[in-house]
Amino acid sequence: MVLATRLEITMKFKKVRHLWGFNHPIEEAARRAAEAGYDALEMALLGDLDQGAIGAAVEKNGLELIVQIHTKDFVAGDSPADHLADFRERVARAKGFGAVFVNSHSGRDEWSFSEAKSFFSEAVKIAEGEGISVSHETHRSRVLFNPYVSRDLCEAVPGLRLTADYSHWVCVCERIFAYDDANLKGLSERVDYVHGRVGHSQGPQVNDPRSSEHRDTVAAFRSWWSEIWKAQASAGRASTYFCPEFGPPPYLPTLPFTGAPVTNLNEVCNWMAGEAEGWFGELNV
Repeated sequence: MVLATRLEITMKFKKVRHLWGFNHPIEEAARRAAEAGYDALEMALLGDLDQGAIGAAVEKNGLELIVQIHTKDFVAGDSPADHLADFRERVARAKGFGAVFVNSHSGRDEWSFSEAKSFFSEAVKIAEGEGISVSHETHRSRVLFNPYVSRDLCEAVPGLRLTADYSHWVCVCERIFAYDDANLKGLSERVDYVHGRVGHSQGPQVNDPRSSEHRDTVAAFRSWWSEIWKAQASAGRASTYFCPEFGPPPYLPTLPFTGAPVTNLNEVCNWMAGEAEGWFGELNV
């Protein structure tokens, strides 16, 4: 009889607080995140940013910084060459902010497979040349908008790394995938970073993941994240990063007529971060 070998998880679980909907000056945002037990901030590289103030705030509060970039912002119609030139510029700028790694919204969902393959092949080279890790987010409207395109591109581009935001995939494909879905399990070893938002078949964000009505959906996401953590541990990683990226309205549902959010965004993010940390800890049990 062959006995299963238990994988010992020795990675550090690092919680990341995103600044989307967290409407405080950077100094206060960093302080609040540190006080809530987060290890890092994720900041979008949008608009004019005070690099010195950001660097001082994260250093003062003992945080790391992850920078999110968006190639050509959210404008449709630009060519792969345009996106690649923009990617090169934004990665270099993100590195200047002292990012530990970059999370990239990359390309457009309308590209052909050959265009996407060419883009990511060059993007991998650019990241290597800059000496910084870049993971590409599984996001609607972007190239990696569904698991099947993502699977095929990972097979075609060996160096392609992912930020797993599976809330988009369940929305795009209109279903909660089986716990042992071969496509998700096969992609786990490509994931560097988890955006831990829980979506559903009709949208990218449940109204409140703490509600019993979402118990099975949350359990499915937990199973996928656990596969990622186990794959990262097997690869010998020292740390894993988890961001409970629930967003403000219109991602967060609101009541009709008043527009009042149906739950407290900060409470939901903190709850999700704590739950995920507990699940991660149970992998060794």
